[in-house]
Amino acid sequence: MSHDPFHRASWRAFRLGALLIGSPIAVLAILATGLLLRLSQGPLEVTRIAAHWTPIGIQASETPGHPAGRLDWQRVFVAWHRGAALGLFVEAHDLRILRQDGSSTLQLDDAQMVLSIPALLTGNFHPKTITAHNGQVTLRRHANGDVDFDWPGARSRPGAPSSFSVADLRHIDISGVKATLIDAAHQQSLVLKRIDARLSRDPRFAHHLLWSGNLRAELQAQGNATTFTADGNLDPRGTRWHFHLNPIEPTALSLLVPSLARWHAPLSLDMTALIGQGRLSGVIGRRFGLALLNANGAANLGAGQILQDDAPPLSVKNGEAEITLAPTRPGQRNVELNIPRASLVLLDDKFKETRFSAGASFTLSDLFKPRRIDGSAHAEATDLNMPDLSAIWPVNIMKGARRWVTRNLTSGQGRGLAAQAVLHSDTGWKGIQPTGMHGGLHVEHATVNWLRPVVPAQDVFADLSFDNADTLRIDFLHGVQPSDDAASAPRLRIDGGTMRIFGLFERDQNSTINLKMDGGLAGFLHLLAAPRLHLLSKHPISFTNPSGRIQAEVTLSLPLKAHIRNQDMHVQAHADFQNVYLGNVVLGRAVSDGRGVLDATEKGLSVHGQGVLGGVPTTTQLEESFEAKPAHDIKERIQAVSIFNQESVERAQLGPGGLFDGKAVLTTRYLSRTDDTADIGLKLDLGDAGLVIPVWEKPRGQAAQASAHITMRQGRFVTLDGIEATGPDLSVHGSAEVSNGVVQAMLLRDFRIGRSVGDARIGMPVREGAPIHVTIHARDLDLAPLVHPELAPKHKLVFKKNPANKSALSSKTMDGGWIVDLQAGRLFYSRTNLLGGVKAHLEDIHGSLRQGDFSCVTPSVLHIGLHPRGQKRHLYAQVQDLGAFLTGAQLTDRLSGGLGTMEGTVGDATKGALPAFDGAINVGPFAFRQPPGVLTAASHLSVYGWSQASDKRFKVEHLHLPISVRNDTITIYDGRLGNEALGATLEGKIGLDDGVLRLNGTVVPFFAINAAPGRLPGIGKLFSPEKGGGLLAATFTINGKASQPELKVNPFSMFLPGVLRRLIE
Repeated sequence: MSHDPFHRASWRAFRLGALLIGSPIAVLAILATGLLLRLSQGPLEVTRIAAHWTPIGIQASETPGHPAGRLDWQRVFVAWHRGAALGLFVEAHDLRILRQDGSSTLQLDDAQMVLSIPALLTGNFHPKTITAHNGQVTLRRHANGDVDFDWPGARSRPGAPSSFSVADLRHIDISGVKATLIDAAHQQSLVLKRIDARLSRDPRFAHHLLWSGNLRAELQAQGNATTFTADGNLDPRGTRWHFHLNPIEPTALSLLVPSLARWHAPLSLDMTALIGQGRLSGVIGRRFGLALLNANGAANLGAGQILQDDAPPLSVKNGEAEITLAPTRPGQRNVELNIPRASLVLLDDKFKETRFSAGASFTLSDLFKPRRIDGSAHAEATDLNMPDLSAIWPVNIMKGARRWVTRNLTSGQGRGLAAQAVLHSDTGWKGIQPTGMHGGLHVEHATVNWLRPVVPAQDVFADLSFDNADTLRIDFLHGVQPSDDAASAPRLRIDGGTMRIFGLFERDQNSTINLKMDGGLAGFLHLLAAPRLHLLSKHPISFTNPSGRIQAEVTLSLPLKAHIRNQDMHVQAHADFQNVYLGNVVLGRAVSDGRGVLDATEKGLSVHGQGVLGGVPTTTQLEESFEAKPAHDIKERIQAVSIFNQESVERAQLGPGGLFDGKAVLTTRYLSRTDDTADIGLKLDLGDAGLVIPVWEKPRGQAAQASAHITMRQGRFVTLDGIEATGPDLSVHGSAEVSNGVVQAMLLRDFRIGRSVGDARIGMPVREGAPIHVTIHARDLDLAPLVHPELAPKHKLVFKKNPANKSALSSKTMDGGWIVDLQAGRLFYSRTNLLGGVKAHLEDIHGSLRQGDFSCVTPSVLHIGLHPRGQKRHLYAQVQDLGAFLTGAQLTDRLSGGLGTMEGTVGDATKGALPAFDGAINVGPFAFRQPPGVLTAASHLSVYGWSQASDKRFKVEHLHLPISVRNDTITIYDGRLGNEALGATLEGKIGLDDGVLRLNGTVVPFFAINAAPGRLPGIGKLFSPEKGGGLLAATFTINGKASQPELKVNPFSMFLPGVLRRLIE
């Protein structure tokens, strides 16, 4: 065998290297084995060794080198137990976690943990058991809801892996520990004192997820204290836990559930839950895979209060609820939450109880942090007193509806409250909203303030229900709506109506109120004049004494806010009216039997109707804008069409009956502007009218029309022009004089009416009781139809006489009377006869001609004057040539010459008769043409008569007739006429109304000699009993109608002288 030095050297090197490397390992192994043997025999204190590393930083801060949390202890022991299920045992005395300022956020007198050795080898802490006695821990709840130790300045690292895990934890034993949870955002804290817990995982189930045991703690918060217990017992399907919370005000738990901060009534809770294991996709706990199999319990609420924002607290007497929980399917995350029975008794301000009963069912996507929620709920209540509803209606439930109902239903009783809701949310409990609502409430004898300060409706019956999920509906069945606060104010009957409140679960709600009313027009107009509606209060109607029946519907839209701006409120009123009366509609005339429709909003008013205006059927359309517009814009339009027939003309007292036939149409257009100016257009269509007046006529079918235009400012006349009338033999054009808003005069600058042609001015009364002043300048003026009615138009009209209206018309006069000034080139008083150069001034005051002057130049100069003299009137008339005047008047052509005068005193007239007159008629020398043969023969008997008598002329030296007029009868006293050859006397009566003559007289021949004895003083009456008579005379009588007088002459009376003639008269 050969010697190999290389191989021997290599082997020696290997052994040397192995010795160098293996020796330390062997030493370490021996030391570790010795340590483990020591640790297995009991705890080993390592305080001094660990002191080199204490305190240990366990939570970083924003400042490097200054950890926010440090772990420290007084003494520390370690031990090791054999077996795979166990690990490294660590025991610490006076264990603390220190903040940066050295204070403790955790302090335990004794703490023990068994840590997983494999986890330790990787730098992680996975405890298997935890035991803690006598200590305290302070935790802090952050704004995002996370809970951590109270170590200010800690730096969080979102998403960073944690070195601490309880996945391997099997047992917990805690006693005498106090835990404090601080909520910095709300400055609140929750304290659990004397926590005693014995909890272990159930080894029967895989993954050891189920826990059993018991937990006891005293809960303190905000001055409240109670005891909480939890006991878990094994069950074939898992662990059955029983939880019990002794009474405590829920506000103490507001740190965990902020919505409970307002509840100040003792709440107790008792709950039993069965918890098992489930698959990760269907379990509740995302980390542990625990599944709720079922749970049920009950909650009880004692007497107390529930605080509300901006409202008094709700007073609670008691309440209770039953609760059940179960997954929709075993092992699923979705949970069904049922409240099969719940009740709450609230007290109003008068301590009257109202019991609410309710129930609900929900399906939750997760028990603790659900996002999707679907459910349904129902609630019922006992009878409600509406004025006290605010004391039992939570302020955050349908906030706007609550505000309106509690403020505006100020009296009444509610019965049968019931509501059902279908609920849904995709964002958890905060986002839950109803998707369907049903139910209702019946209210009786309620007072409803539908818009303050408008007077409220009274004795209202109503039903409350839901149109849909977010709309509350109030149906007004019937009630009474006063038009004012006064006890005597007109009242309207409410026949129905609806109020809808939209967006019940929004921040702000809107509403519409619809009321149907029936009653008097006066009450409805008074209601629309309420200032809050901004309708007729700013745009009043000037009608007087409105009456009639109206059926109205008022709709009001407004937001349900404490302060409502005018622009946020919308009003709409619709009314059907009938049998309406309105006074002082146009020029003091009234509308009766009105019917139509009225619509009003805050933007404007519209009226369409028919009625009888001043006795005339009229159709009216009115449109008025309430909106602010620029100057000169139109704000109101009115069009009225009036139909005149014979009956309506009489009813309107526009003329006497029998002058009108057919119909005439008057169209009135009124436009008012925002600058307080207005235009009125009047157009009268007479095409289908037959019209007959004494000076003009128009048969039906012939075109004729009249029109005028008026401008006004601030309700006063500014101009009246465009006065026109056209038709057959008719043409009128004129305007008016207007001063200070008053029509002073009507100016007809030219007129042609039949044969009358000229111009005229009609001056209006300057004050009440003053006369109308008419001035006429006419080339021709035709008064023949007035003087001779037989010359008036013969057109026959068919009409119905109405004696009542005729009487009313005949009695109608102008209170102030008339003053007429007339100048006419020709004045026709018959078809062919006329007066030329006429001038007249007449004053008719209160129906009586008080004074006047009349003159003409053809056919003879004539002047008539009537003037006051004392208490009476003096009449004087003179005609220069009586014969020419009578010939021109075509009365007689048998008289020639003669200066005639009439003078006397005129008294007052009785109704319907001529005024009283006492005076005399005197005519100077004149001649009869072609005198009667008897008169000529008598003249021939006188020696003086030969020169006076002629077959063609008989001259009269004088005529004197004393007369008086009474009761339309002329009485002649001692009338006489004659010449030197022949004389005559005359006396008797002439009836002016019936034309009957009752005259007698004498004819005296040889007048110059025969009349002498009658003039003898003292005894003259014996020779001549008639004044102006003679000793010998023939008597005569004239009787009968003036158109056919009967003349009788008694020639034998010539043979009875003097007084003897009386014997045979």
